[in-house]
Amino acid sequence: VARKSDGQETTLYIATHGGQWDGLHNFRPLLQAPSRIRHRAQGLTGQSSLTSYGDLTLALPRGRAVDSAGLITTDRLVADYTFEGRTAILRCGGPGLPYAQWWVVHKGRMGQPDWDNAKCTIPIKGLSADLADTLTPPNQYQAGGTMPEATVGQSIPLTLGTCLNITPRLIQENPWVYQFNDPAFGPVQGVDAVRVRGKVIASGYTLDLVQGTITFSGQPASTPTLDVRGRVSSIMGFASLLGDIVQDVLRTWDGADDADLDLPAFAAYNTAAPWKAGIYLDRKYSVKQVVDALLTGTLSIFHDTRAGLWTLRHLGDLSGTPDHVIEERDIKQGSYRHKPDGIGPAKQVTIMGRRNWTQGSDFDAGVSEADQAWLKERFQQRVVKDDSITALYPKARDLGPYETYLLETADMEALGARWLARFGAEHGEDELTTRLKGLPIELGDLVQVRRRRHGMEAGKLFRAWGGEEDHSKRLIKPQLWG
Repeated sequence: VARKSDGQETTLYIATHGGQWDGLHNFRPLLQAPSRIRHRAQGLTGQSSLTSYGDLTLALPRGRAVDSAGLITTDRLVADYTFEGRTAILRCGGPGLPYAQWWVVHKGRMGQPDWDNAKCTIPIKGLSADLADTLTPPNQYQAGGTMPEATVGQSIPLTLGTCLNITPRLIQENPWVYQFNDPAFGPVQGVDAVRVRGKVIASGYTLDLVQGTITFSGQPASTPTLDVRGRVSSIMGFASLLGDIVQDVLRTWDGADDADLDLPAFAAYNTAAPWKAGIYLDRKYSVKQVVDALLTGTLSIFHDTRAGLWTLRHLGDLSGTPDHVIEERDIKQGSYRHKPDGIGPAKQVTIMGRRNWTQGSDFDAGVSEADQAWLKERFQQRVVKDDSITALYPKARDLGPYETYLLETADMEALGARWLARFGAEHGEDELTTRLKGLPIELGDLVQVRRRRHGMEAGKLFRAWGGEEDHSKRLIKPQLWG
């Protein structure tokens, strides 16, 4: 929490039971109701990652100390301190477990509390809430100089990855200067094509990759469009792969650094999904919207881990050594439930990609029919199908189209094949309730469930893609796909 008068921060150590659990601090026994936390994977089929996770409830007995030193009372806490945007770390353990072995069940942000004479209820959000509050591109064109009036107040655009046929912003007339990347965030890697009325031209302009501009000596016949390899950051360099673009966005506009990122997971994602992508931002979006857009439909799982690290994983297949094993004895009686996943079985999937950022209809006479056809459409598409699936599943469905930001048609085909590999058979979403008991399941983990029924005696493998935890009852309800 932070003192309202001067912003001085202090850490409170609150527990359900008092004690000096870590050997350093006096934990005050004021935690009345531990939180309930909900998780859901983002990016699989278009869901948005959750940002609201629940509440913590603290008792407020009159005049009781809430800090380890005994200097802050319950009354002064709500009067003099702010919780908004500060970090809360929730650990679970007990008297028989050394504090070093208590496990982190959640690291998130606090909101403004609701309080009365008896208690204080503090909202707990995931780190995704921060992404929803930060806008990008952050800069706008200001009036003055040679800036066209129509451009004033517009966002200075950003080009991330490789983008085809984008429309730059006019920032000066005579000479005609257009901008396609904000220089405040680094130069661009290169410009591969310049078009006027759809025709690629090789002269009559000057490129400035540092300023992200193109200057024409004479007024072009129409607004130019460009194929651009986007910005080069000081940390990431030119981020061309989907996973690297997501990481670059987090570093640049969320302020994340190495300590905030699950770097091995990002590296593994690039190995599993080495797909080129690009996104052109010419108006304001929240960082969360940008990440959601990049990952929607790509079978990706993006979230913040229990330890508060940003991680990115691909929905892996149902094979390998499980990260967790849940035995029959661990499952609360009567809690097991299976329902169809609502996605498959599927015999066909359509992936959209290779986005054309500026669709046209008025073309120069020199533009071929093939190029005109491409320039008229917003996306190219690839259809991956397997008609043999209908032999077992006569009602197998067609999935998509999924609009992605992938650049290469080969990557679109690879993604489509993975959709069929994951959802070309009958799968379900299984739920159960088990004891929290040190079972730190992360989204994307491989979980094996062993039961004496429904063919699961030898164990069945699932992927975790959601769940709910009730810390007051010490119960966890994972959502398992398999």
